[in-house]
Amino acid sequence: MLPRCRSVFGCAAALAVLPAALVAQTVAGRVVDSAMHRPVAGLAVRLVTRVDSVRDTVVVSGQTGADGAFYLDAPKPGTYYVALGVAYLGPPITLATADADDQREYVIGAVPPSAASPYHVLHGAELDSALGAQTPLLACQVEKKAALVPGKVRMMFPPDLRDHGRTGSLLATFIVDTLGRLDASTLQISRAPGTDEAFATSVAQGLAKVPFYAAATDGRKVRQRMYVPVTFRINMEPAPPLLQGDPCGPTSSYDAVIVTAGRVGAGYLQFPRFP
Repeated sequence: MLPRCRSVFGCAAALAVLPAALVAQTVAGRVVDSAMHRPVAGLAVRLVTRVDSVRDTVVVSGQTGADGAFYLDAPKPGTYYVALGVAYLGPPITLATADADDQREYVIGAVPPSAASPYHVLHGAELDSALGAQTPLLACQVEKKAALVPGKVRMMFPPDLRDHGRTGSLLATFIVDTLGRLDASTLQISRAPGTDEAFATSVAQGLAKVPFYAAATDGRKVRQRMYVPVTFRINMEPAPPLLQGDPCGPTSSYDAVIVTAGRVGAGYLQFPRFP
């Protein structure tokens, strides 16, 4: 375990005195807002590897401290990205050796409220301001949240993974427009460690065909960013934990999509679960 330095950029000296066997690949940073250059505390931070433009794998996660700083230990050398809060994805970070580290400042424009100042439903001038800036709202900022249309979710359990008893946990993030359509350009799919890429392909293909109920507040349809956990499980076996990420709070299994494969005779049946 690496020492946690008082200053992010003072870590280099501490790293230099550690025995080689104790040194890991560390990504450290300090997050500040662009308006006042103030530290952003309590912000979710994830270290991810990219599969393609819409899919990534979460390697490790954490959150910023009171000073806006965070420290994430990468499991091995490689190329990683820092994902912050709702939608920020930083530039690629290459950790070439076993004792490599990366330290930098991250400046973000839209600062999510901290736990001491939670999200709330927007009305009146606040709503007009958000819509005028074309900012998609969150589930806790609307009176009626966007939702999958029941009975329309169809996700295929990849046959090879099913036959080998493989399970997976993912998080799909995307924007639903005012007509109840998924904006494909905003789709991002994160995978829990050990979740096969084929599951992400199935989620992307399944969501492309799903209609949604649009979000609404003050009698107006609004764009909303959705966070939908998806798990693939084998019947009668423990389900993998839901991959969380919604800044409004943890998502329950009733708001997730759970795809179950169960052996029936010589074949399989699937049981998609949806809100």
